[in-house]
Amino acid sequence: MTDLIEHDCGHQHADRLGGLVNHEGQLWRDKRQSIGKPGAGLITTASALLFALAIGLLAVSMAAQYRYVLAERHQPAASMIEAAALDLGMIIFSLLALGLARAGQSAKIERGLIVACACGSALMNAAAANAGSPRSLMAWIMPPVFLAIVVDRVVVTIRRHVLAGQLPAAAEHAVPAAAAREPAQPPPVIEPGLSVRQRLIRAYDALEGTDPRHGDKSQLSPLARELAAQVGTRWSSARSVLYRHVNGKGA
Repeated sequence: MTDLIEHDCGHQHADRLGGLVNHEGQLWRDKRQSIGKPGAGLITTASALLFALAIGLLAVSMAAQYRYVLAERHQPAASMIEAAALDLGMIIFSLLALGLARAGQSAKIERGLIVACACGSALMNAAAANAGSPRSLMAWIMPPVFLAIVVDRVVVTIRRHVLAGQLPAAAEHAVPAAAAREPAQPPPVIEPGLSVRQRLIRAYDALEGTDPRHGDKSQLSPLARELAAQVGTRWSSARSVLYRHVNGKGA
């Protein structure tokens, strides 16, 4: 028997995404659902490959930055710390962005900081390259730039994958704000055999005492649109009939 995240599961029915919804529209999900979601295995594999790629590219980038900083500072320990700063910062921000993506958050700030760290690393790498050779520049600045692109796409893909199972269910069970504020009124009972004008007036008068818009001329136009659909006439015609009816009653 499937374990549920929520233990109170009274009055539930299955939704189209495999979760459970109770009579209040609250959504439960199986603990196994995220595991069996289409594409989950591929994204997990891509995330693992990202970490392997990051280890290799950051090692190459750090070596280039160390060469540049050491030539300027001539202090091996300090040069190693400074050379690793931007790459370690990229790792930190990447982990934060991946964590937020798994929670369905956009992580825009973290993704921007990843790009900033990558640009800083690329500039330091370019300083160690042969400035007169485009091939040399590309070889030295490629690792951090390419890694930042891959990290950003993995973060975006994970977030989209997480939200793919949440947004349709949320939209399916959403309750309009107007319906939540006011209880639904039963449609008025209209006697058959009456003219369109008579049915329209009967429908309007039936709302007295049950709909606060009855008698309010400022709400007459939207109310005429609703009643016109009920009696099978045009909105403009219903509005004219109701305006004459209300003005006649007030005279």
